[in-house]
Amino acid sequence: FLKGLLAFTVFASIIIFLPVIEIIMSRFLTSSILWLKWQSWGRFVHAALPLKILIGQMVWKTIAGSFGKLEGAVREYIVDLECAILEESIPVTLGNEMDDINVALSTDNVDSDISISDEEDIVDSTEDDSDDY
Repeated sequence: FLKGLLAFTVFASIIIFLPVIEIIMSRFLTSSILWLKWQSWGRFVHAALPLKILIGQMVWKTIAGSFGKLEGAVREYIVDLECAILEESIPVTLGNEMDDINVALSTDNVDSDISISDEEDIVDSTEDDSDDY
């Protein structure tokens, strides 16, 4: 559904801006800059059909890749909007229970009797046992 809607939007935009595109293309096609470069691009006008098909295929793949990137960006934007709507509309049901869990976790860290230096001694003693082999 998203691809069809996006394709319709792109084609509608092209049709809406067609007069502007037509003016820009006519200015470009009649410019002296284009016709001074005839020697470099004129060979492709009289090229064989397989070369023209290959060039068309490459252009089509580029356009399809760009359309895929556009679709991915639109999909990501829609998913972000849906997530924001869900986060706002779904009530939080863990309110007081999460506070109790956080308090219990914070008091556990205060009651520990092992200091950092004791932990390092424990690690060092396990390394000494491996030297006996």
